[in-house]
Amino acid sequence: FHQVDSDDLTIAINFWWQSDIMSAMVEHMDAFYLRIILR
Repeated sequence: FHQVDSDDLTIAINFWWQSDIMSAMVEHMDAFYLRIILR
């Protein structure tokens, strides 16, 4: 049971971390494109 719990936790952390990185990337790209448009 412990092994399954730790696997689920690892998957959850990986999913959360990746989605957090992706949202940060999207915000960064939005600012990047906004600067190009306003130029």
